[in-house]
This record gives sequence, C-alpha cells and structure tokens, in this order.
Amino acid sequence: MQMITELEPVPHETIPGRKIQVHEFSVNNFHLHNCLTQLSRLMLGGIENQTNNMKGEVVPRDVSSLRVGWAAFKATWQFALDHNNPPSTAHEFGYKILFATKKEIQRVSNIKLKMVIQHIDHLAEIVMSADSANSSGNIGLQSERDIKSQIVICEDAFNLWLGMGSDNTDVGMAVPIFKHLGILKPDNDMDYASVSEPSADAPTHGRPDVNDSSIMGD
Repeated sequence: MQMITELEPVPHETIPGRKIQVHEFSVNNFHLHNCLTQLSRLMLGGIENQTNNMKGEVVPRDVSSLRVGWAAFKATWQFALDHNNPPSTAHEFGYKILFATKKEIQRVSNIKLKMVIQHIDHLAEIVMSADSANSSGNIGLQSERDIKSQIVICEDAFNLWLGMGSDNTDVGMAVPIFKHLGILKPDNDMDYASVSEPSADAPTHGRPDVNDSSIMGD
C-alpha cells in the first residue's frame, strides 16, 4: 500500500494595510478640481510606496512613478490655463476631493519623501484657497500667480530630495539614517499638525507659556 501524505489548505495570513486618514474638501472650479485630483493621487501614492517603508533611502522606481504623477498634474494645470475662462453653464456645480490629513502626512516615515509631500500639500491648500476656486472654471491672475509660485517650490523640492529616479545615484540629496536611534517614540515632530483660522491673537510657538510670578512684597 502506498503511503499518503495529506495536505490541509489554510487561509492566507495577509496582514492588512493601515487605512489612510483623509479630509474632505469642496471646490467649485472644475479646472482646479482636475488639478487637485492629480495632487491627491500623487500624495497618496507617496504615502503607500516602498520608499515610505524606509527612513532616508529612496527606491528609484518610486521616484519615477511620483515624477509621472507630478508631470500629470502639471499637464492638467497647463490645460486649465490653455482653456481658461470657459463658457458658463446654467447651473453652478460643486465637487469633492479627499486629501491625506496633516497628521497623516506627519506620520510619513521617510524623511526625504515627507518634505516633498508637505510641499505638495501646501500647493493643494493654495489651490483650494485660491479666489478662483469659487468660480466655475476661470482662473484669475492672482490665483494663477500664487499657484505658479508654489509649483516652482515643489519642483525644487523634487529635484533636491528625490532627484529624477533614473537609478540609485539619482535620488536626490542623501540624509543620515542614524541607525543607533532606532524608532523614536514619540517621533521628534510628535506626528502633530494643527489648523487654525487667522486671528488677531499671535499663534502659539516655541516653549509653552507659563504663569507670571507675583511682584515681591504682594
């Protein structure tokens, strides 16, 4: 009699990925909404890629993908300018867009990638807060200037920290890993970010305030 070796199929034990926390934003301008869609995908792609599994090294293929996403945004932006001041419709339309929260961006573990994503996030904020975001499709000169200024800054951040990604020698400026630190708990930036409306009160920064001492003799 031939020996039988039985096999028992078991479920795959795949560890699920962590959900990315996002905030919902509204925008009326369909041209700017198209641009924001590209930026949202670009940022989320950066948060989920291999590079974000490391502290300071970068995977060239990830840079190439991010560069393609960045080029798609710039093409969408140029298309909006080339077809600016489109005809109006009988109704006004509103659109939604999801962006990673500020705290989610602070959780990005890769030092170089995080700085680039922060500049992209700032660009998205400028687009969403532009006066032209309230129009149906027109982009006014002041909004155009502000957006273009931040695009230049993002481009410089890409070049400085990520390079072009052609190979491992073309991934931007190197940063120290400091292996002996291991994982910082809490992270040295506390994975913290806040959003405040403009106010006459000065924003809190630096050391926390303390109570004044009484005058000697009181």
